[in-house]
Amino acid sequence: MRGTHPNPYIQARPGLPWPPSGDDENSRRIPNKLWELADIHTIATAQLAQTERNLIVPITDNCTANIQDLELTTEDLAKRLLLLKERNYDKSMWCQRSKAPGVKVPDEALWFPCDAYGLTIVERVSTGWEGPVEYYFKLCLSPANAVVLLVSVHV
Repeated sequence: MRGTHPNPYIQARPGLPWPPSGDDENSRRIPNKLWELADIHTIATAQLAQTERNLIVPITDNCTANIQDLELTTEDLAKRLLLLKERNYDKSMWCQRSKAPGVKVPDEALWFPCDAYGLTIVERVSTGWEGPVEYYFKLCLSPANAVVLLVSVHV
């Protein structure tokens, strides 16, 4: 019956724990890392090589707001994703994307299996301050592994 599941990630990976709940942190945990950093790096490199399409896409309202607050461009995001190493991996979990008003999508299809990474880099910000900035990324790949879907980017 999983082949007809409304969540494409469950269709592709029937062994993932299901169902997650927004109210229950334990139900959202996924025991293993999901996405290969090489695939994330390939997409980030492709993003830097072209500007016609966005290959790194925020899928939550909070992520979009955080990226705007941090004044990060798609190029900036790609460069930071290229800095991620295996040692930066934190955990994996189900994360829920924002639902656009008027769009009819089953609630089950709003859940994305994500890997979380922490990254500390030295940066100079617009005020002139220079120092370590700790980024935290929650991300997922699209079902075709062609786009990085960002659920969270914050410091």
